[in-house]
Amino acid sequence: MGENRVRVTGATGLPAPLTLKTAIQAHGGYQAEVNLHFAGLDIKEKFESVKKMGNSILKDDIEKGAFSLLDYQLYGSVPEDPQSLAEATVHLR
Repeated sequence: MGENRVRVTGATGLPAPLTLKTAIQAHGGYQAEVNLHFAGLDIKEKFESVKKMGNSILKDDIEKGAFSLLDYQLYGSVPEDPQSLAEATVHLR
């Protein structure tokens, strides 16, 4: 076997399909996500604080151009007088 090669033996499968089946493969790299929930007051300040911390932690990788995308998204808003924790919670992705 050569470099980056493996031998597979003893594998069994199904007969070939009646119609053509194809797959396209590409090197896609990696993806990571962090999901947080904020509740209560000062949501925008909490969001900005997490962005600042994240950018500080990832500073070296950001400067090296290690990411094709680094994005912080805040989903939802809190009403002026929420009646439950669910109403007072927003999602950061």
